[in-house]
Amino acid sequence: MDKKISIIIPAYNEEKYIETTLSKLKEIKNREYENLEILVVENGSDDMTYEISKRYADADKNFKAFHLSKASAAIATNFGAKQATGEILILMDADTYPLDGAITEISKKFEDENVVSVCTYLKTNGSLSTHFSYNMSSELAWLSSKIQYPLFYGACVGYRKDVFEKLKGFNENFVTSQDLDLSKRASKFGKCVFARKSNVFTSPRRVEKGGTANIIIYHLKNFIKFSIYKKPSDNYEPYR
Repeated sequence: MDKKISIIIPAYNEEKYIETTLSKLKEIKNREYENLEILVVENGSDDMTYEISKRYADADKNFKAFHLSKASAAIATNFGAKQATGEILILMDADTYPLDGAITEISKKFEDENVVSVCTYLKTNGSLSTHFSYNMSSELAWLSSKIQYPLFYGACVGYRKDVFEKLKGFNENFVTSQDLDLSKRASKFGKCVFARKSNVFTSPRRVEKGGTANIIIYHLKNFIKFSIYKKPSDNYEPYR
């Protein structure tokens, strides 16, 4: 039987995207990967994010919705991980969903008992510069895995639950770069691999609203802060 996978989605004011994400995950569960659990942790929204998520939870026991009054994405993710019952955790943004075969491919990678983390390839739509930005992020994640210095983004990434628990999840003191930090720490426990055939779609909103050049410069500066000073930026514009 396929390993049980729990998908954890922290969600703050995501009513524009969460419906699509959950409907796609329901399709995947019904068509591709049955042993799937989806947990949405809504953290202080003032829109319909929780109500939409609760509707899915009420209709299907494999969907769960939680409400936290005020919490960062790191706190919400760690909370979701504690509720999860799968041996594999997939951490996923609310505006992101797996494409055909992505979950199966992640599961296959974890058949290697030495693998502790699996990162996916980001697909999007929009302008050429937007495509370039996401493709570059994916290729850098792949390269980092090859040189055994994994820098995996949090849009869609898998971890063994026991390793996630040993690491105590995301660093809740970080507002940004908690995803890069977690993959680096996970590499001490085993292999962090990139699944090129595991494609996920993610919204282009961040690049389109923030501007390609601005987003690249921001993340480059933040990477330097994280790598050298161990103190990433506390300022992050979510671009709802």
